[in-house]
Amino acid sequence: MSVMEHRPDLERRPDLERKPDLERRPGSAHVVSIPPAQHQEAAVRLILAGEIGVGLDGELAAVATEVATVSAPVEIDARHVTFLDRYGVEFLANLANRLPSKPKLFPVTPTIEFLLEVTRTKELFELSDRQPEPAAAIGG
Repeated sequence: MSVMEHRPDLERRPDLERKPDLERRPGSAHVVSIPPAQHQEAAVRLILAGEIGVGLDGELAAVATEVATVSAPVEIDARHVTFLDRYGVEFLANLANRLPSKPKLFPVTPTIEFLLEVTRTKELFELSDRQPEPAAAIGG
């Protein structure tokens, strides 16, 4: 059989293909502002999504610089994180160390909590299982 021969039995079957999901989504990091509510002050939220690690080092460095310059409390929304490597954990720890108070990290999945425990960085964060409230994007 020739390599170029058409084989209908080997064609891609859309009905069997894996649908796109968050599991292999490239990572991203965005900063948004949280307007003050009656019961809380204004805050800055860092939204992380997808794979957070070495591939985002430039973007993470820029975001860390932006977040570290604000005086408002910082929240880190990790609900869409699908992968966190040692660079991602290092980013979170370095960011927490640059802030005047512990950032809130939520929702904390068992995997993220495990990584923070084994790297001994868990104490740098105020951990929460709550779902974040909507936030308004700030101009960059």
